[in-house]
Amino acid sequence: AKASSNDAAVELQLTPRCKAIGGNAPTLTYKVYIILLHSKSLGRVVAKSANAADLPVLRLDMFSGSAPDPYQLIRHARDFYRLILEELAGDPAFANLRFDPPKEIMEDDV
Repeated sequence: AKASSNDAAVELQLTPRCKAIGGNAPTLTYKVYIILLHSKSLGRVVAKSANAADLPVLRLDMFSGSAPDPYQLIRHARDFYRLILEELAGDPAFANLRFDPPKEIMEDDV
């Protein structure tokens, strides 16, 4: 069964960049954002300033209590790395594919 967009756990945004470094041929890179759509973290609303016209800000503390958000983000990043590596395996155009943070760090237990 296909999940509807309302059931999605994360949103993935890719931002392509093409740049030449040190006189080398241009390299295509992507900046990837993994956005958790249904956060379980607690937060608080705080005043931005003493000026009542300034809107308040929501401050989330993802690393407090038992909120699973950090682990969920890491799990989704691991899934993304695995998907990319499986899809591009054997394609010579991606022989020098690198990740930041490195794939080995993403495989460490948290």
